[in-house]
Amino acid sequence: MIKICMIAMSSDAPIREKQTLLAPYTLRRYVENNVVPKGAVEINVIDVPFDAEPQEIAYSVLKYHPDLLALSVYLWNYLELMQCAKILKREMNELIIVAGGPMVSFNAQEVMKEHPYIDVISYDDTRGEIIFRHLIQCLVDGKSIEEAKGIVYRSNDNKLIETKEAEGSIQHSPQSSPFINNDIVLNDEKGHYVTIETMRGCPFGCGYCVWGGKRSKMEYFPVERALKEIEIIYNNPNVKHVLFVDSNMLLKRKRAIQILEHIKKQKYYKNIFTRMSLDVRSINEELTRILATLPRFSFDFGLQTVTPDALECIDKHRVSANRVKEKVELMKKWVPNIKIGIDLMIGLPRDTLDGFKKTLDFCFSLEPYRFFMAYPICLLPGTRFYEEKDKLKLHYSPSHPQALLATDDFPKQDMQEAVRLATWIQVLTYYYPAISDFFYFACRQKLDGERFELMERWTNLIDSKVNLFGDTKMTEFRKNPVKEWYIKKGNLLEYASSAQVAYILYSTIYELHKNDNSIFEKNMILGLKVFSYYQEHSMNPIGKVALSSLPKNFYEEYTEDEIMKVHSVFRR
Repeated sequence: MIKICMIAMSSDAPIREKQTLLAPYTLRRYVENNVVPKGAVEINVIDVPFDAEPQEIAYSVLKYHPDLLALSVYLWNYLELMQCAKILKREMNELIIVAGGPMVSFNAQEVMKEHPYIDVISYDDTRGEIIFRHLIQCLVDGKSIEEAKGIVYRSNDNKLIETKEAEGSIQHSPQSSPFINNDIVLNDEKGHYVTIETMRGCPFGCGYCVWGGKRSKMEYFPVERALKEIEIIYNNPNVKHVLFVDSNMLLKRKRAIQILEHIKKQKYYKNIFTRMSLDVRSINEELTRILATLPRFSFDFGLQTVTPDALECIDKHRVSANRVKEKVELMKKWVPNIKIGIDLMIGLPRDTLDGFKKTLDFCFSLEPYRFFMAYPICLLPGTRFYEEKDKLKLHYSPSHPQALLATDDFPKQDMQEAVRLATWIQVLTYYYPAISDFFYFACRQKLDGERFELMERWTNLIDSKVNLFGDTKMTEFRKNPVKEWYIKKGNLLEYASSAQVAYILYSTIYELHKNDNSIFEKNMILGLKVFSYYQEHSMNPIGKVALSSLPKNFYEEYTEDEIMKVHSVFRR
């Protein structure tokens, strides 16, 4: 019997619930279904969190004494898994270490030269199941690795050899589902953040993304598989979040409606926060109304920028800002209380600081409940930005994962200012709902350009009173830009959510607008009262943790919802 270990290192940094990386479980199920004879392999998947140390991961693997280690390598776990592989190779020289995934498949030979302890890499990211199954079948049959297809392997004399391409298509039947086969355990009395896929590929070719492009092929899983997985997931009380990792599940509208309507028939769907990537071009009135009935659902769109040159650099077929605005206005007409989330990217090729400010001003007119600011942009192997990084005159960190540090059009000092603005905007328009309501109300009568001017006035004045950034070097990274930025940003947002800072936010904004006669003035006064009370009682709580300590008279004068809204929504 061949003993295999697979490491599932998830990207669960932003959440409290347990997130399970889907790829290793999908690969295991495919191998167990298709390798013959049955029972010829024993596969153990080791779940490790985002912040696990390489030595700790390696120790978990050593306990199984495997013959082969399989790594699913992504942006967030590249450095840790490479270091783990190095440790394990030192401890178990005969261990075969195999890697796959978007961070290694497109540049397999480059990765193997840099990391000599990696023995095999799958170079075709679109046929992972077939390649892994064929590799394992070769080992079971006693054949040489060189007979496996779709891989780069290290020969005995340390040469890197690429084998023929893998053939055939993946069978995405219900029998291949790790949920239907109980490979992913949800009944362990833990809260779960579940990822599910109903399709693969993307019809677009965005320069920063590995989903689309020439190698992308649209593959739709059988709808009966998706429906059965939904029954399992949405009928489990331990599931708190569900993320559809499809590029755009709404591409086939009838299929999407069938899936969405099925979600609404499940027992716990009202308790689960559902998220998915959307494209405004796929949205119509029927889909908008159905999606709006999902609890806490937000319509999150990837705008990225409104700068024409930057949009064209991403993809010549990129949807225009005007088209986004038209569709969002229609959606708000169809569902007046709809929640819109907008993805932006800081420092895109051919963008500028002025363009970023205009993008923010445009977004303020849409009144999104939340901005998702992509920073730092990482140059992913296999993408056009990665392949043309020198042609585009991008300044990036030398080692993987390569962070985009600046461009000729967006120099480092402008990047620093954009990150400063982005951080404050996330604080003011998401983390403090009462301040967000006040800001968007104040913007409704303003012309283009004036909305950003107001926000810039706020942030500059607040910055003069709150030393939020201190000595934090926002645009500098030592090794891992993904983890380092997450830690930096988390610390900043935690401090900005403290009662001490909240009092400064409310008092500063109130002083600027106390004569505006805004309908939201009551909430600003409440914010001042609440955080004055905390200060007077030497309390500096983060977020809503001190709500129970407020005296009864607050709840006699204001509703619980009003009191909640003046507090930050931040949580660790």
